[in-house]
This record gives sequence, C-alpha cells and structure tokens, in this order.
Amino acid sequence: MVLLAGLLRIADGLDRSHRQRVHSLSADLEPSMIVFRIRGEHGLVPEILGACRKKDLAERALGCPIIFEENT
Repeated sequence: MVLLAGLLRIADGLDRSHRQRVHSLSADLEPSMIVFRIRGEHGLVPEILGACRKKDLAERALGCPIIFEENT
C-alpha cells in the first residue's frame, strides 16, 4: 500500500502544471537505483522537480533511490 501511495505521489508531481505535459514514462531497474525516463513536451523541468519533491515515500518503500531523466 505504501508503494502505491508513493507512486501516486510521483504521478501527481509529474503533472505539476496540470497541463498533461508528460506523454509517456518508462522505468529501468539499475543495480542500485530506479531510473524513470520521461517523454513529453520540451522542457519538463517543473514536472521533474515536482516528482523529485514527492519521491521520498516510493524510495523508502522500494529501498533504493529514484532518478528522473527527460528522454527526448
């Protein structure tokens, strides 16, 4: 349940502007972290920053850091 709440918080952060600027998202499990690659409109910095502010719960549930990258 905690993981789901953490992922919902990340999703909320990725829609920070409420303009649906993120078009797709993929996740790669690296040896020591999870990398979310985000596609969407150019300049997703506010959305990525919003997700970074809300990733703490998911990181605790998963036991590893989460990184966000804009995938152009």
